[in-house]
Amino acid sequence: LSGNDTAGILNFNTGSGPAAGVLGTVTFRAGYTAGVHVLLTPITAGAAATSYYVTHTSGGFQVHAALAPPAGTTVSFDYLVVQ
Repeated sequence: LSGNDTAGILNFNTGSGPAAGVLGTVTFRAGYTAGVHVLLTPITAGAAATSYYVTHTSGGFQVHAALAPPAGTTVSFDYLVVQ
């Protein structure tokens, strides 16, 4: 993670046997007072090839892979959080 509660870059290294499920969790330094919207943009080929979705609360968000991401790659996203 490189960024803050509003925007940044997420990098996930998949290793040799990645599985579907949670790729990573981001916890906000200062929680929001209401629900948030999290926008992800894939910035690597590995991320573009991953079937991903986000779950979120006012305290943070998780990035999930619905299917196993590509092995041996870095899955990277830009993120933007708005309330």
